[in-house]
Amino acid sequence: MHRSSSKTWLWVLGTGVPLIAILLLGLVLALRWATHEPLCQGKPVRVWVDEIARASYGRRDLAEEQLQTAGPAAVSAIIEALRTDQKLLRNRINDWWTKLWPKLPTGVRQMVPRPRLYFRPDRRMWISSLGRLGPHDQRVVAALTRELNSGDSEVRFFATHTLGEVSVNWSDVPATQQQIIRALDRMLTDSAFNVRAGAAYGLAKCGVAAQPCIPDLIQMLRDPDELAQSAAVRAISYIGGDAEVILPAIMPLLQSTGALTRAFAAYTLCHVTGDMGRYLPALIETLAAQDDSARAVAAALIGRLGKSATKALPDLDQALQDHDYGVRISAAKAIWRVSGNASASVPVLRRLLTVGGRGEQIEITGLLTDFGPDAAPVIPELMAALDNPDFLIRRNAARAIASIGPAAKDALPRLQALSKDDPFPSIRKAAVEAVGQLSKQ
Repeated sequence: MHRSSSKTWLWVLGTGVPLIAILLLGLVLALRWATHEPLCQGKPVRVWVDEIARASYGRRDLAEEQLQTAGPAAVSAIIEALRTDQKLLRNRINDWWTKLWPKLPTGVRQMVPRPRLYFRPDRRMWISSLGRLGPHDQRVVAALTRELNSGDSEVRFFATHTLGEVSVNWSDVPATQQQIIRALDRMLTDSAFNVRAGAAYGLAKCGVAAQPCIPDLIQMLRDPDELAQSAAVRAISYIGGDAEVILPAIMPLLQSTGALTRAFAAYTLCHVTGDMGRYLPALIETLAAQDDSARAVAAALIGRLGKSATKALPDLDQALQDHDYGVRISAAKAIWRVSGNASASVPVLRRLLTVGGRGEQIEITGLLTDFGPDAAPVIPELMAALDNPDFLIRRNAARAIASIGPAAKDALPRLQALSKDDPFPSIRKAAVEAVGQLSKQ
């Protein structure tokens, strides 16, 4: 009996210990799987993803810049982050480990992986970044579409807006673009006015492919909220379609009490009918509206009309003195587009670039890229911007200098240095491209 018991214990020890070792090894591997993240610029990808969701735009921009180097891994990490509330297995393991880890002996804690730390994320920032990091990724379309079902109207708004932004990347894949269009069309009846406006904005980005949505957008012209109503007019003007259907719906909006709605209605009528003499004055009148955003939009819309809107040039010249910098920037760009002459626009942008704040400098350096060689007078300010501590300003300045071409060759030494030494990948890339443009004979 004693001998039999001894054999039993030997058998248990012989088989049980290896089994326990295998289970422990499996547990450690599962914990590593739950807590491990691929690295990006020396830090786990999830660290950068968490930075994005802290809703500080400066930190978000920096984190996005670093994640550009992570490729599909960054998209995967953000999609996983968006699914955190669904309690994936990986997160359940980490939640359990987070509770258990503090109770372990110190020596054990030093040998096993630490649990990940959580904070209350801002999903809107993840959604916005996802569109910029993976606009050509089918997974991004699926993830954004899922977010349309959120109970938070702000999340739905960011999802609709971002879907519209990525839609332009799917024009060569009609099935996917139509999937996006159907999703946006559905959101035109959302309970939140900003979501309805975001959906109309997204459909405008889709252009003529969204023409089947014109009846729903016309229905939206009766929306009680001006932002949603003006977004519907804007979408109709960008999408186009049958004039016999569009004009009767748009004409009454010239009498709207909302300046934005009147501006988009006048632009639509100019664009669809080509009758500048009849409808351009209504658009010009909006340049004197009380609403700063309406004045800026009116200037931008006049610019879209191009040379056919030459009668608006005196009013655009006056708008260059507007107290709002957004209006001044829009007017300067419109003058260039309408007249084809940068002589009036560039001095205004040059002055704003010198005295403006961060937002103005980012916008103007980005805008000057469109001016090409006409932006040559701004070369000294753009060269100074190459040393700006803000990476977005440096990147935009490098791109603007590249668009100017060989006339900006004095910037070559600084651009060559940036192409090798700047810590941000997008700036190094922009500097390399600028060096190539400036080196052309």
